[in-house]
Amino acid sequence: GTSIVMHRPGSGSLAAPSGAAIAVVLRTGFDTTQGKLVRTILFSVDRVTVSSKDAFHFLGILLFCAVLSAAYVLREGLSDPERSRFKLFLACSHIITNVVPPEFPITLSLAVTLSLVQLLSNHVYCTEPFRVPFAGQVDCCCFDKTGTLTAEQLEVGAVYGLPDHAPSESGIGAAGLPQSLPFHTMAVMAGCTSNTVVDGELVGDPLDKAAMQSVLWSMIVPDMVSSSDGREKLQILQRFPFQSELARMAVVAKHVGPGEDWRPGVPTSAGASATSYVILAKGSPEALRPLLASVPSDYDETVDMLGRRGMRVICLAW
Repeated sequence: GTSIVMHRPGSGSLAAPSGAAIAVVLRTGFDTTQGKLVRTILFSVDRVTVSSKDAFHFLGILLFCAVLSAAYVLREGLSDPERSRFKLFLACSHIITNVVPPEFPITLSLAVTLSLVQLLSNHVYCTEPFRVPFAGQVDCCCFDKTGTLTAEQLEVGAVYGLPDHAPSESGIGAAGLPQSLPFHTMAVMAGCTSNTVVDGELVGDPLDKAAMQSVLWSMIVPDMVSSSDGREKLQILQRFPFQSELARMAVVAKHVGPGEDWRPGVPTSAGASATSYVILAKGSPEALRPLLASVPSDYDETVDMLGRRGMRVICLAW
């Protein structure tokens, strides 16, 4: 039931015949991340209490106050020669032993329980109640854009940094991205991807699929993409896959077509077709910025603005 999207032939002792790739099964029958999360929500058995460290801090404060009180009682009792030394010892021992009241455990648990009730009233479900006391130490919260419980489909919002092509906030419709784009920008969105075709179906990273579909391009065969009218074609000659260390990917492509700008809902003119070779790249804004020959004046401000709005920001270059 598994489809191989991309593979690289090995070298040396791991080289396989006919340019094939060797697959090594490391583990089978393991749990999925989504299943573990759902199981944690349904069958959480952790105690609703505070951490031992916080409890010991609180007990240390009480013990310090009790020792001061016992020392004061002892000093005043020893100054009275007629007072019973046995009763004085009992009074001091009672002060110290009463540092931990019987209601101490339930009081701490009640504090966490009330916090859970407050979170639940704000539609926040906590799967690990024992972590609630640590929330007071949190300075920054980071949220993943797509996770195990959210949809994997992505949607292209707009392309920024193009002075003559203002972004549109109306969203993608049947006619694709409602924003005119230069040809090379459109070529990066459609050609600089890791998509491929398996059994006639486009497969690949959700971001790459969304970018290609937003400009109404399609993949005819692996490493060959075409515009909706078939007048623009890109053949991927060499692909440099995305690497997390570099935070970018690039392709070398052969372009055949007039190279006209993308205008939603407007058919391309019958311009003269030409053949050219282009290098297309995309990646994180931080990784590509030092490599850009021309950086837009509002580059950093735009990246910061989009990031604060919770969007996934990708830099396009050619």
